[in-house]
Amino acid sequence: KMADGDKADTWAQVAGKITAIKQFVKDEKAYLIQLLDAINGFVYPVEAYNAKLANAVLCQVCLLLSASDEVLISKCSHYVTNVVLRQEAAFSEDAQNKCMELFLLSMTPANDAIISDVLYAVAAMARVHSNWKTEYMDALIGSSGVLFKFVPPSSSLQTCRVAVNCLHAIIKHISVSDDAMRQSVVHLLSLLQIAPTHSLDELQMCKFLLACHKTLITMVPNLPRDTLMATLPSLLTVLKDQMYHKLESLGQAGKPSLPVKHPSRHMKKQKKKSGRKENMLSSGSETLTDFTASSDSDLHHGRNADETVGQQRSHPGRHRVQSSDSELSDTESAAQWMRLQNAKVRQHACICLASVLKQCGARTVFGYWSSFLPDTPAPPPPRVAPPTLLTLAMHDPLSHSRCAAIQVINTIFEGSGPLLAAADDKTPHTLQTFKAFSQTLGGIIKEVHYQLLQALKAEKYSVTLVQLLKCLTTIVTNCPYQQLSGCYITKVIAEAVRISGHSSTDVSVACLKCFAAILGSHVPLAEVEAWLLSSSNAPAQSANRKLGNDMLSRPWVISHCLKLFGSNDCQPVQNEAIQIMTVLFKNYSQLVYQHCEDVYDHVVIAMMDSKARHSLLRLLEEIGRCLAAHQCDIGSAKCTEMWAGLLVGPLPLCLRDSSLAVRSVALDVMATIGDSTLKQLNHPQCMMMLSMVLNMSRDADPGVCSAAVRTLGVFVAYQSLFEDIAFMLDSSQSIVAAVATKNNMLVRTKATWSLANLCDVLTNLPDPLPISTYKQLFESSTTACLDNDKVKSNGVRALGNLLAAMGSDLLRSCEGLVEQGLRAMAHCIAGGSAKVGQFVKQGEENATWLLFKSLCYCHHIS
Repeated sequence: KMADGDKADTWAQVAGKITAIKQFVKDEKAYLIQLLDAINGFVYPVEAYNAKLANAVLCQVCLLLSASDEVLISKCSHYVTNVVLRQEAAFSEDAQNKCMELFLLSMTPANDAIISDVLYAVAAMARVHSNWKTEYMDALIGSSGVLFKFVPPSSSLQTCRVAVNCLHAIIKHISVSDDAMRQSVVHLLSLLQIAPTHSLDELQMCKFLLACHKTLITMVPNLPRDTLMATLPSLLTVLKDQMYHKLESLGQAGKPSLPVKHPSRHMKKQKKKSGRKENMLSSGSETLTDFTASSDSDLHHGRNADETVGQQRSHPGRHRVQSSDSELSDTESAAQWMRLQNAKVRQHACICLASVLKQCGARTVFGYWSSFLPDTPAPPPPRVAPPTLLTLAMHDPLSHSRCAAIQVINTIFEGSGPLLAAADDKTPHTLQTFKAFSQTLGGIIKEVHYQLLQALKAEKYSVTLVQLLKCLTTIVTNCPYQQLSGCYITKVIAEAVRISGHSSTDVSVACLKCFAAILGSHVPLAEVEAWLLSSSNAPAQSANRKLGNDMLSRPWVISHCLKLFGSNDCQPVQNEAIQIMTVLFKNYSQLVYQHCEDVYDHVVIAMMDSKARHSLLRLLEEIGRCLAAHQCDIGSAKCTEMWAGLLVGPLPLCLRDSSLAVRSVALDVMATIGDSTLKQLNHPQCMMMLSMVLNMSRDADPGVCSAAVRTLGVFVAYQSLFEDIAFMLDSSQSIVAAVATKNNMLVRTKATWSLANLCDVLTNLPDPLPISTYKQLFESSTTACLDNDKVKSNGVRALGNLLAAMGSDLLRSCEGLVEQGLRAMAHCIAGGSAKVGQFVKQGEENATWLLFKSLCYCHHIS
């Protein structure tokens, strides 16, 4: 028996006493219980922990106990949980096997008193031991697995929840067979359908549903495709039902509080004191959504003001309850807590639904759109519309639930562009018995835009604002606005402009990404042109405006982005502003070319910061193309002045940058200078530019080398350089050397493109190149014709241009090379791709005729 002094024993001493029990007799049961209570009573982690002794304790206890010793098995389970979860230690394989054998024998639904403790211990073992024996997996989640036997009403809802948590730990940390995954999904769906009918305990039901959702979220990404498709209807049915869990108790689903149009005109905003703030997400919960990883400080600290159900919101249709420690009774506090738990159920159901839809693909999801999104406005009271995802996005009192619902909408619209091509919102206002599918799609687009924009107006919290803007960005990218008549882009721009100055960096970045999507999609779009023609922050009502004084004033989007160019303390905002300007000059250069000089000045200043050089160079590349395309409008002198400024400082600085990507993009910028501007540069500047490109073409890095060779391919086509035979010879040497690169396809592809350009201009040169150069070009072209299809197409084009440039005398002097070239051409015709065959059979100078012409030359020579 334990003496009174044993109470002060150390962890090692207690463990030693347990291992000293060699034979278990009935009289010593109380003594063993005291020892296990003592070892479980230590505050873990224990400083004097010994892994070898811990394994010996577990092995000895498992040898002493039988499956009928419920009390001792429960205490053994506590010991395992303490060591694994609190001590963060693992057991040896021998101890693990003995423990699992004992637990499996005692794990029956009849042992309801101890089953929760055993399941907790098994889940803990799964976290640190991933090499379980097959028989253990079969016993737990096989065809007749014990975890599948815990179902209501035979087992309590709490026991079922612990069993589901155990299943979650096994699936997350241990490799599971496809058959076991299929049976697990079927079991979970059965639980989700049966459990709500067998419990009156609302809190236990919420905890159970959350456990099921968490397990499904872990399982869905690893489900076999056929299992997912087979269970998809049941999955969507269950999750759709639980997305609106207890939402009707808040008066949202049954009594829609938003009028069909202009809700702000019919209802006044209510100002009430905000209640206390409670953390909505427990520290142990796991979510797989983007918004939970947000850098918003309120979310990380659980401080979202609306995370208490009592927080007042400005949206007229969202539930409001006052909450104050001095005002609320215990009953009211309990009611608020239950509303919070119900909201978390809706949140996790949406997270799970988003995971399911993401795995299905856009085409499969498209068939279920009408189940989750409305295609008609909400009817006026007292008629009731069924709840949808938009109901949650607008009315749910928990910000995390709103975020989850918005994320589901975002997932639904991802990749839906081709599927929405038939949408039409120009529906006739006449009664009809049949509604075309195109009109249904148009109605969905109309309602989604209207209600999300209303939610954007009402939302006050940065995390939800970011998700709304991301969702609108995805919708803007995929909707066919050219055939829609609702002026949706104008409304999206107006709301994004309104909140673009938000104090949260994440919201500002999301606004800028939305602007980039608007400018980058559906080019050209009349609504966007109207916005660009206006210097105010609101889009113009009509795009039918003449280019007059409005073009002289700077558009709002340019002014806004230029302000952000100097935001060195906020790199994400600066990068997104640069991306917007890049897309703007790429797609709408005809509207903004007069602002090239203004933007150029800001870019040159910002180039001094090395963090943003890559993005700024991409912007300079588009500005260079804009200058070349609108040189007559801008003025050749102004274009030459800007390029001369680039050659003096920024470009040489970037070519010496330590970043290989920066050097590559700097070469791409130089390729946009244009023939006329290059010709107007003074001779030293022109020679410096050509020398820099030639030097970089010998760089050891494939990315830099390929960019330089491509730039040479652009330069050799400039008429102003035709008389510079030295540059042509140097370029040909660099290009031929790059074609011979063995280990990099990118370099060979760019080099053969440049080779084809060089061979194309040979007939325009005032003086012919040396015969040795022609032979080198011929050999490189023939070699390229036998390479990969990406290289082969350029090689065939180069060889055809070369044959056109070479006269009969040159062909006679290259008899062997011509024969090799003909064989390479024949090989391309026989086995090349469609693109290669096009170059061979329908080349620029009729390559087929050139083949026969060359064959005649060869026959004549022979």
